[in-house]
Amino acid sequence: MAAALLFAAMPATTEAQINLKGAIISFTSNKDLAPYIKASNSMENSENNGVKTQSYYNEYSFNMPKSKRKELDKVLTAFDRDKYEAYKVQSRDAGISKNVLSNIAYGEKLDKSISYGSYKDRNYRLMFVRNTQDSLRRYAYAIVWAETANGDSLRGTITEIYGRDPQKANTVTVLTPYSSGLRHVTMINSDGTITVKDTDTGKEYKIESDMPTNNKIETGMDFIKRFSSLRSTLLSPELIGQRTVQASLINKIVELCREHGKLLNEDERTICMKSLKDMASGRNDPYDRDLLKLAMSSLDK
Repeated sequence: MAAALLFAAMPATTEAQINLKGAIISFTSNKDLAPYIKASNSMENSENNGVKTQSYYNEYSFNMPKSKRKELDKVLTAFDRDKYEAYKVQSRDAGISKNVLSNIAYGEKLDKSISYGSYKDRNYRLMFVRNTQDSLRRYAYAIVWAETANGDSLRGTITEIYGRDPQKANTVTVLTPYSSGLRHVTMINSDGTITVKDTDTGKEYKIESDMPTNNKIETGMDFIKRFSSLRSTLLSPELIGQRTVQASLINKIVELCREHGKLLNEDERTICMKSLKDMASGRNDPYDRDLLKLAMSSLDK
């Protein structure tokens, strides 16, 4: 059944990652492994100017006897064979770090995300491959596994994601409508800034943001500007109660610190660390606090 769902979710362009795709299908359709695997699948379809597109998210959770490790090894071997087709590959073994490796955005609106790397006891293999027949879309694969405490079992997930490439997305995503005097719509841009549109007048403005679209982060000052923009937006009274937007902003802060924290000098790092600590202490959601602590750990190096 799991394999059938995987086939149904695949787009027609499967010329790449043939080894890994085949290994995932073999793993999830293996009758001997069926009692140990649970599938979770979602798909989104959209149409723009007559062009139909599709995104999917397939996750296969497993908890199986350690004696069946060779079946997982086949998937890992296929991963290694196909990784040269990827534009980005990330790998980390258990026991090294609990810093986030990647936050992967998915869905036709790129309004969902999943984070990998925050558990020190787990092994991670991540691969990102662009669709050669559609330059705006990409595949993402994540293999995560760990031994259980008693050492008798292996548990983990195999995840396959297909959809828009966030690096190529120059559009905005509508996250949630809200009302503040007049009716507004909040949108998160591909560069992480926030735009608010007044639907009565059609006017748009940014909340405490001075970052131009697609501005690259190449210096410590670039980092400070982006960090300040995200921080100010997160703390803006306009976003009180807007959990979806706030969660997206926190994910952007974590990604910013992980990807570009090395650009900061000691004084800049101290300022950002203090700000992150203040933001974390002000969050009611324990998950939000933990994410902001991950951002701090990325800078505390």
